Amino acid sequence: MIRLIDLLKENFSISSDDIEKVKANLTRPPYKSTINTKKKLEEIFIKFNKTIQKYIKGNTITLYRAVAADSKSDIDRTSFGIAWAAEEYFAQVYERDEEMSGMGLYLITADFKLDDINWKETFESFIKFGFMETEVIVKTQSNHKSVPPIKFKIEKQGTFD
Repeated sequence: MIRLIDLLKENFSISSDDIEKVKANLTRPPYKSTINTKKKLEEIFIKFNKTIQKYIKGNTITLYRAVAADSKSDIDRTSFGIAWAAEEYFAQVYERDEEMSGMGLYLITADFKLDDINWKETFESFIKFGFMETEVIVKTQSNHKSVPPIKFKIEKQGTFD
């Protein structure tokens, strides 16, 4: 089993200010009922580790991302973006505008190496968005594009009205 807690500790310095920020974030709904604010950050790391382990297979993780495009061929395969969902259900286009009317909605399913995940930002997202919606952040390359997945598939899911 991968010890994500160790990976996080290497990339996330735990200070008393960090602990207080976490406690402040978790006292607001919807997190208030999810966790006791007196828990230490270490306990939150453990919960994160248990949650994320469900999605890991060997040294890879399968992630999902929804994109809007006129056609499948218009999707930039050199950089799919950094924010991914660990569950297909949460892969949605969250920012919509009128120009998207008639565009296709596509689901990208991709496998990433665990080393290509930004665990610090993923953990921060876990705290920010809660324990149910597990957002995983992919690292960026020196050209500011997201790290490419090991493999991926793109499927059309529908059309924006």
